[in-house]
This record gives sequence, C-alpha cells and structure tokens, in this order.
Amino acid sequence: MWPWTGSAMGEVDAPLPPFTPIRQEKDSLEFLQTAMHFGGRARHESVFSQEHHLLSAPVTLLAKSRRHATVWQSANIGFGPGALP
Repeated sequence: MWPWTGSAMGEVDAPLPPFTPIRQEKDSLEFLQTAMHFGGRARHESVFSQEHHLLSAPVTLLAKSRRHATVWQSANIGFGPGALP
C-alpha cells in the first residue's frame, strides 16, 4: 500500500499556485502566459506566448492531389458548456 492511499491529497477544486485556471472569452483561450485565438474557426488564428506572436499567419489545412489543391474550410466553433454536440 502507498502512503497516499486513501488520502484526499491532490483533490482540489482549483489549480495550485503559481498556476491559474484556463480562461475562456468568446473564441479565445488563455493559460500559462499563453493565449490562443480561433476566430470562430477550428484552427488557430493566432497564438501568443509571453507576449510574442508564435504564428506568422493563421493556420490553414491544404489538401493536395496530383490534379488540384483545396484549402479546408471549417465550420464555426464555440467554447464553453453546450458548445460540443
């Protein structure tokens, strides 16, 4: 048996300092000095870490075949309760 067996250690309702809960505002998430903006799409529109841009442009998904290329168009997405089917 482990020393922590049966203990309530680690059962907390909030992250322990220095960590903070993930914050959601419209189509953005912020956590651990990082912010992600989705712009209503399923892909990253911008990503910041420690106040620096990490993307030079929004993320796109390009499907290529021998005959043509197609950029994936995603449906709008949402965050929060009830956002997923």
